[in-house]
This record gives sequence, structure tokens and C-alpha cells, in this order.
Amino acid sequence: MIEISKIHHWQENQALGNRLFKYCWAREIAEKKGFYLISDPIIGFPETYKILSGKKISENELIPGGAEQTQIFNMNDIYNHSGKILIHGYPQRYEYYAFNKNNILKWLTIENEELYDVPDEDDIVMHVRLSDYIIRQWNAPMEYFISVLRQEKYKNAYIVTEDPTNPEIQKLINFGCILKDNSRFGPVNGSMADFVFLKKAKKIIMSASTFSWWAAFLSEGIVYYPYINGLWSKSPGINDIDLRVLDDPRYRFVDLG
Repeated sequence: MIEISKIHHWQENQALGNRLFKYCWAREIAEKKGFYLISDPIIGFPETYKILSGKKISENELIPGGAEQTQIFNMNDIYNHSGKILIHGYPQRYEYYAFNKNNILKWLTIENEELYDVPDEDDIVMHVRLSDYIIRQWNAPMEYFISVLRQEKYKNAYIVTEDPTNPEIQKLINFGCILKDNSRFGPVNGSMADFVFLKKAKKIIMSASTFSWWAAFLSEGIVYYPYINGLWSKSPGINDIDLRVLDDPRYRFVDLG
């Protein structure tokens, strides 16, 4: 049996990317081992509503990586463990997902995706993560988005953000960008509307955010990926987050220093 540790209800909207990492990693392990998977549904992704049946073993619990946040996991130990496995952390290294993309595309089919807005073929969409990222100094400067826009050809440049009233957004609006307002879908579905709008773009400018990482990974568009020291490093160590998608020519990497 594999269990995914719970995320507090007040975190659900902002933790979408982390939840997708946790679910896809746990499901791959469960399917490989033939284990029962216990997971709270992730709203908007109907495959996560289903029960994955299999062996139920509640004894001899293993927490991969321990209770600490780490990116070092011994996959052989996990695959060979005969007891319960509790997924506690957020595995954020591309190597855990790269080989399984075809399955992940099936697992993360979006519910009623056709009901959400879609950008035009020649539009570009940027995800601007601010709020808590400013405090942690993980936010990409507005100059990053503008520099990409200067080198690209597009009809409209749309902004998707969880912090639309932040004064930083005005810099992009002054440059001619359009703030995408999905509030009519409500707080939860509005977040999914943002996700779909980003995913459906033919050109995507990411923040160093798991939300935009998943939208880009599931997309077919060209992706601009920022290197930000302290979060998404250009040269990550073995225990660092490493979400660089180096085997896909869609990705363009921008070093922000």
C-alpha cells in the first residue's frame, strides 16, 4: 500500500504543482509494485479521483527520504520494499518523471478542459508568480519576461498570475501585456482555467514555479525556463531541485543569475 501524506485544505490551490509531483511519483511506484494507492483527489484531474487497486500492506512503513525535504531517493530500496510506503516530500527532479511521460499525460487529463479559454495560435502566455515568492526572493524580475517578449514574435502577450494587483504586474501591462482574468470560473476552477490557458499556449514563459512547470510539461508549446539561484539552479547538486528538461528541444533556458 502506498499513501500520499495530506496537504492542508488551505494550501490546495497554491500547492497544485507540488501535489502533481507527489501523485505522479507515487502512482508510478504503486503501479510498478502492484500496490493499492491512497490519495486525496486533485480537483480538475479525474484520474486522481479513481482508486488504484492492489496489494494492501499497512506494516513496516517506509518514508522515502525520511521526514525531511530531500531530493535523494534510493529507488531500488523503494521498489524492493515489502511494506507500506508513505510519500511525504515533493520529489522535484525531472529524472523521476522523464521516462514516464506517456503515462503521466493520461493520468493528468484535465476535466472539462474544453470549457476553458484558450489563447490564439500566435499568442504568448507568461506565468508570473509573485506573492510569497517575493518574500523568498524566488520571483523572476519583470525584465526577464520583457526580454523574452522583445525577441519573440506574437500577437498578444497574456499574463497569468495569482497576484494580479501586485504593482510589478503594471510593468508588464505598460509594455502592452494583457492580464488574463479567469475569476468568473471561481477560486478553484479559476486556478484550473489559468493552468489550461498556460498549457494550451504555443509559447510559454515560465516562472520558477511548479504550477507553470506542469503546465509547460503537459503542453506542446515552446517553453522559456528561468534559472534562479537558490531555487532552480543552472548547475544543481544531487540533493537540489532539478527540473531542467534537457531532452526536449521545446525548452529554452534563461540564466537570471
